[in-house]
Amino acid sequence: MLGEATALMAESPLHKDRSISDIGGLILPPLMLGQLRIWRRGGLPVALATWAWLDEATENAVLHQDHLPDPDQWNSGDNPVVIDFIAPFGDGFQTARDLKRTIFPDRALRSVRRDGKGHVLRIVQHPGRDHLGRPVKARAYAS
Repeated sequence: MLGEATALMAESPLHKDRSISDIGGLILPPLMLGQLRIWRRGGLPVALATWAWLDEATENAVLHQDHLPDPDQWNSGDNPVVIDFIAPFGDGFQTARDLKRTIFPDRALRSVRRDGKGHVLRIVQHPGRDHLGRPVKARAYAS
C-alpha cells in the first residue's frame, strides 16, 4: 500500500516534489491507523484519501494553515477531516462520492483545497445525514 500511495503522489502535481519526510508524514500515520484508502481500476491505483479525527485546535490549524497533524494528533478528537485526497487520473468525483458514502455516510466532514505551495484555497464542507436521513451540516468553526 505504501508503494501505491507513493506512486499516486508521484503523479500528482501537488505532491510530486514533496520530500521523503513529507511523504512519511502524510502516509505513515493514516496507514498505521487504518485511515487511508486507495481506489483501484483494473487492479491499478487511481486515487487515495487519508483522514483524521481531530480536536478543534488541530482541525483549525489543518484547515487554516499549512499544518499536518503530528502522529499523536490523527485521532485527537471527534471532527473528521480529509487530510489528503489524490486522484491524478480524473477519478476525483467518483472517489470523493464513494469516500463520503462508505467511510462517512452519517457524518459531516471537512476538507481543504490547497495550491501547489500549500496555501489554503478553500475549505470544503461535506454535509452528512442523521439516522433519519436528514442533512447534517458540519459544526461551525473558528476562523
